[in-house]
Amino acid sequence: MEERVSGPQKYFAKMPYLSCRGVTANMAGGRAGQRLTPGSTLEVQFDADRARLSGFSSSNYKSFVIPEDGIYHVHFQASVWGKSARDIGDNVNAYITLTGNGVNGNIAAVTQQYVRSGWYQTVQVSVTEFFTKGQRIQPTIYLDSGASGDWCVADGDVDTGFYAFMISPNTGGWLERSPGPAADLSKWTDGEYVSVQTMNERTVGQLRAKVNPPRITCRNTSFNMQGNPPDKNAISWQYMYANDQFDKIAIGSGWGSNTGFTIPHDGIYLVSVIGNAKMMTPPAENAQFAFQIGIYRNLNDQPYILLQSGNARKAHESGLLISDVARFSKGDRVNIRFFGYTSTSKWESGRSDGRWWTMAFTHLGRGTYGT
Repeated sequence: MEERVSGPQKYFAKMPYLSCRGVTANMAGGRAGQRLTPGSTLEVQFDADRARLSGFSSSNYKSFVIPEDGIYHVHFQASVWGKSARDIGDNVNAYITLTGNGVNGNIAAVTQQYVRSGWYQTVQVSVTEFFTKGQRIQPTIYLDSGASGDWCVADGDVDTGFYAFMISPNTGGWLERSPGPAADLSKWTDGEYVSVQTMNERTVGQLRAKVNPPRITCRNTSFNMQGNPPDKNAISWQYMYANDQFDKIAIGSGWGSNTGFTIPHDGIYLVSVIGNAKMMTPPAENAQFAFQIGIYRNLNDQPYILLQSGNARKAHESGLLISDVARFSKGDRVNIRFFGYTSTSKWESGRSDGRWWTMAFTHLGRGTYGT
C-alpha cells in the first residue's frame, strides 16, 4: 500500500521545479543588469541567491539539468533595457535551448522589435515538451547586430525570470497513449465493500492518469496573407503530435486542412502558443503596424484568448507568446488565427519551423472553473 499509494502521492505533492528571479549584474550605466552585446547571444546567468531549485541542479545558474524523464513546462521572460533604439527598431530574440542525449539547439524562439530608447521591453518564450534525465535547458537572448549604445537584461526580480516544472513523470515519450482523465473520485463509506476494481479506480487509476495526461503539440506552418483578412485566416499546421483523440480537422467548409483539432475531454488545459510573423509590404516605412494571434473555439468570430503586438521592420519577424490556463469542452474545434493590419500590407509566417510557430495543449484536470 505504501509503495503503490502513499509513495506516489508524496511524489506528486512535490515534483521537480525551478524558479530563478533576477540576474547577476555586470553593467551599471543607465540601468543595472547583464550586458547585451550587439550581434551576440547572451547566456543569461541568474543570481544563485534568488534561485529556488527542487530536483533540478546547476553549476553555473545558466543551464539547468533535467532530474528525470517527464513532461515539463518551461518559461523564460527577460526585460531588456536599451539606451538608444533605431526608428525601425532593434530585434531582440529570446530562446530556450536544449542539449544532451542527442539534442543540441533552440527548441523555442520569440523575436520582438525594441522601439523606445531608455525604457524596458519584455520578451517571453515558453515550451511544453518531453525531456529526458540529464538533458540541460538554458535561456538565451540575442541582440540585433545593428544596435548601438548600452543594452542589458534588467536584473530585478520582477524583470527577468526562468521557470520550469514537471507536469508529469513519464518514460514512454511524447506519443505514449494516454489513459485519459481519471475517473471521478468519491468518498469511502463505512461498511463499503472494496473490490479490486474500486481500489484500482481510486488509487492506481488516478495515478496513471497523472503520469500520462492527454496532450497535443502542433508545429510548423507557412502562410502569406493580405492585411485585414476578411475571414478564413486560421493557420494550417504541418505536424500535429498527440497521445489522445485530438482529431486533426479543417474547422469548417472552405478552411484549410489541419487548421484545428478537436478537444477530447472537458477540463482545464495548459496552453502554450508561439507565433512570429513577418511584414513583407508595409504601408509606410518605420511605422508600427499591429498584428494579432488568437485562440478560437469552433467558428466563433470572437477570440477565446488574444494577444496583440506590432511590427515596424520590413522582412523581419515580430513574435508573440500565449501562455495560459483555460477551460475547454469536449468537441471544441480549437484553431489559431492570424490578423495583420492594414489592408495594404502583406504578412508572411517567416521562419515557420517548430521553434517559431508552435501550439501545445496539455490536460491538467477536469476542474469546475467555467461551468
